[in-house]
Amino acid sequence: MAYGPGAKARWLGLPPEGFGPHGVVSAAGALALAEAVRESLGASWGLAEVGIAGPQTGRRSRKGAGVAYFAVAGRHSVTHSLSTGWNDRLANQKAFAGTALAWLADALVDGPD
Repeated sequence: MAYGPGAKARWLGLPPEGFGPHGVVSAAGALALAEAVRESLGASWGLAEVGIAGPQTGRRSRKGAGVAYFAVAGRHSVTHSLSTGWNDRLANQKAFAGTALAWLADALVDGPD
């Protein structure tokens, strides 16, 4: 897990400015992370989830709590977004994790050879 910008740069070689105009919490950001995970580990598949679990109070981002983007990088790459509308950190974390794993499973089963 590469949570902060320092970890993303150090472990995956992705500096904060490498995520484009929408930042890391975006479909492009999730895909960049998934591809970096795959490449850095020499794995067949990379999975990434980026989001804002909450709470909303005290945050500087204009993106609301409950927003997440997922990407699976492999033989083919897919992205998906989720917006729960919740301000509950734990509920969002559970929803984000479940969605990420479900998308990985779908990619493994349904992906082209």
